Amino acid sequence: MRTGITRAVFALLAAAVIWASVRAGLHEEHHSISFRNMPLRCAIQLDNSQRHLPGLTVGYNYELLQRFSASMGDSLVSIVNARRGSSWIDSLLRGKVDIVVLPCSEIPKSDSILISRPVDSLTVWAVRQDCETGLKEIDGWLGSFLDSEEHEPVRDVFLLRYSPSKRAEWKRGVSHVSPYDSLMKAAAKRLDWDWRLLSALIYQESQFHIELRSRRGAEGLMQMLPSTAAKMGYTDLFNPEESIKAGTEYLLLLQNMFRGKAADKNELYKFTLAAYNAGEGRIMDCIRYAESVGADSGTWDGIVSVIPEMRDETTIQVDSVIRLGTFQGTETISYVKRVFSLFEDFKTISP
Repeated sequence: MRTGITRAVFALLAAAVIWASVRAGLHEEHHSISFRNMPLRCAIQLDNSQRHLPGLTVGYNYELLQRFSASMGDSLVSIVNARRGSSWIDSLLRGKVDIVVLPCSEIPKSDSILISRPVDSLTVWAVRQDCETGLKEIDGWLGSFLDSEEHEPVRDVFLLRYSPSKRAEWKRGVSHVSPYDSLMKAAAKRLDWDWRLLSALIYQESQFHIELRSRRGAEGLMQMLPSTAAKMGYTDLFNPEESIKAGTEYLLLLQNMFRGKAADKNELYKFTLAAYNAGEGRIMDCIRYAESVGADSGTWDGIVSVIPEMRDETTIQVDSVIRLGTFQGTETISYVKRVFSLFEDFKTISP
């Protein structure tokens, strides 16, 4: 009799242990990840549809991701730009990233991901199925921000783009040249430039698209080669602040290099811009060649006057004067002219 009772007690205890384990497992299975107080890893996957989206949609979502992360109590947010033709959904499912920004027109059909409310009918943010709490946090923050007075000015500065030349022609002013005015003004002080000249350079390079990549591998707002930026300690050219800082450091190097060569401050700007486009070695070749033939080597017009001669292989020999061979220079001449034209436009619309 005691043996039967003992066995029954052990059976009940075992059942209790098993049930407790099952309940713990169920609880763990339904555990939902919150984004509060954690560094977020995000990817913006809009490259393939960028031509269908207005203005600076990538930059807009970059800004919103930073604001959301800060609202969650952590300002450390890692944001990457999806390469053309690549997908970050697999990385999302594997836990490599926490949020993927997608165009509304390209939402994948999957039970493994959750989709946020639309951002201005343009994009959505995707999270994993186990981030239901995180999705509620995203939707709550987006709802609050999109309904706030702060939303419209932020949206407009990113999404309502314009042609500087047409604005200048129509004499219509703007409150902001770009979403990055404050960054450009701080950088221009370091360069001792008018901030609108730096704005003109950046507009010429990227039209303020942070996601832009050239066929030569240049990236970001200032279209720098990652290898060049890395030498100065900058590795995230998708980040607008890092891109502008890296470009500014490089411009400072170029400006100091040509400071003793240019006739005045205005000519120094032109030499620096030309070197930013063609490389300092090419412009040094131009200066040395102008000196060797008695042309005005201290002005950009003087340099432009000898560039046609530098295209001729029969007259240009690689020596102590010309070290890099022939130089077509057409692109660089147009580049300097275009940047200064944009500078005049920006001065007109943003006095």
